[in-house]
Amino acid sequence: MRIFFWFLVGTAILALVNQAGAQDSLNYSTNSLTLTQSTTIDTSPGKWRLSGFVGYHQQYQKGYLNENLYLTNGLTAGLATDYFVGPNWGIGIMIGYQNLAVSDLYRQDPSIPKYPFPRILPLTSLHSFMLTIGPAFSFPLARRLSLDINLRGGLFYNDAPILGAYLLNSTQDNLLTGTLLGTTVIPSSQRVRLGFNGSVGVKYQFTQQLSLGLAANDSYSSVGYTQVNVNNNFFQKRVDLKMYGVQAEISYRFSPSSQRTKTAPPVPPTPVCYPPLLDTAQPNLYEVGTAELPVFKWRSSAPVYTEGERYTFRLYTLPGNKVVYEKVVQEPQLVWPAQVPLPDTASYYFYTVHTSRSDEFEQSCRSEPVVGTLGFLKNRPVAQSQVVTPREPVNLFRLRLYVLDSVVVTQVKRQPIEVAKRSKTRTRRPDTSQTQPTSETSAPADSLQSVTKIMPRLIYEGPMQQPNFVWPNAITLPARPAVYQYVINRISNREMLQSYYLMVEPDGCSIIINEATKNKYLQNNMVPTEPPKPDSSPTNKGQP
Repeated sequence: MRIFFWFLVGTAILALVNQAGAQDSLNYSTNSLTLTQSTTIDTSPGKWRLSGFVGYHQQYQKGYLNENLYLTNGLTAGLATDYFVGPNWGIGIMIGYQNLAVSDLYRQDPSIPKYPFPRILPLTSLHSFMLTIGPAFSFPLARRLSLDINLRGGLFYNDAPILGAYLLNSTQDNLLTGTLLGTTVIPSSQRVRLGFNGSVGVKYQFTQQLSLGLAANDSYSSVGYTQVNVNNNFFQKRVDLKMYGVQAEISYRFSPSSQRTKTAPPVPPTPVCYPPLLDTAQPNLYEVGTAELPVFKWRSSAPVYTEGERYTFRLYTLPGNKVVYEKVVQEPQLVWPAQVPLPDTASYYFYTVHTSRSDEFEQSCRSEPVVGTLGFLKNRPVAQSQVVTPREPVNLFRLRLYVLDSVVVTQVKRQPIEVAKRSKTRTRRPDTSQTQPTSETSAPADSLQSVTKIMPRLIYEGPMQQPNFVWPNAITLPARPAVYQYVINRISNREMLQSYYLMVEPDGCSIIINEATKNKYLQNNMVPTEPPKPDSSPTNKGQP
């Protein structure tokens, strides 16, 4: 039976390989007019491969059923990870689960008496969990097909089924009040066993990473159990688990171990033409629904030999970069093609133009493409602009400008007048003629004194918006260097913000000077004045 099974599986695998190779589009095509190139899939194995499988298997029957605990068939499933060291081999680890059902023939076991109507314990299955590790092989059979072989060994956790029958001692169907009949099988404490499993199958590669396949599997392990007879005697026994079956697999390769470099035959370089220049005056935005057709304009940038130039125009949509129109023209402009309807919603396009030409010696050249954009926007309602009355400038500061002159003033310094008192000689009254008055001292002349005075003269006063000094336009520049003083006050509280002396040249150049420099300059450039005339009227000071 087992030899027949493996022969059937091998025949099916070979037939599948031949059929897949015959139907592969990479190897065979019935259409001799196929214009598109076939897709090439790299079948080189990846460093990491993740695989999952699910399948069906059955117990290899050897001897009587009671010697195998009536185990028949079941399901298997698992997950494996393989790391390929070389292009065709690697090492992998697998974790899986499998079970075996108990046949109904157990109800006819000779150890169970026919009378008086025994009850059978609920039939359970054998459950097995496995963790194995071992080599993995993958050999390419065709461009899309590969032969995979996995051999792994490790630990199996096998839980034996519970088998037995009992006789009721009362009307209630309760095992606790019943009596066991025949031989009872229960799991033992020795559940962990060594074992191995393997699979051989073929996989079809749909993409560079994903592949599906079919494989034959086989596993070997053992299960220990405890057998209890009617005399309550315990016996430890063991049953070999030899299973075989088929499974479906799916695999995913994460990264290829090597990239096949395909070297294309060298192509002789094509001479490069001068690229065209787009017209910068043409609009690139239009309103949706406009009757005006966009016009694409450009010109040649070749300094000479512009005859025979042809321009290839391509129009693309955004987003998507899909070509919607292509045409080769000789004129340096193109109207929006009639084959492409104008958009009725907001849309964007971009277009490319490149130059190509051939001379009389059959030599051709091609330029690099130039790119332009084009957009269609919906009409937006024009919002009524509110008339904003311009605000009058607010004058917050006041400027006063003084011109400083140094004037020499001659002043009269008046001297005090000493008046001698008239001495009175006591004489006799009758002799008045002999009375002689004392002489009065004469007043000396008044002295003259020169005094230098700095006389500021206000030449400008006006408001300003910023506390920065600017020479007023209404004031002409001086004919010779002169000294000025400007004062800036705040209008609100009359706070003085700036007060500086300026030296102004006739050409408008000015510099701020200090007090000492101002005084020194004014002393060296004094303006003389006529001294005042002394008063000719006699003074009456000191007279009675």
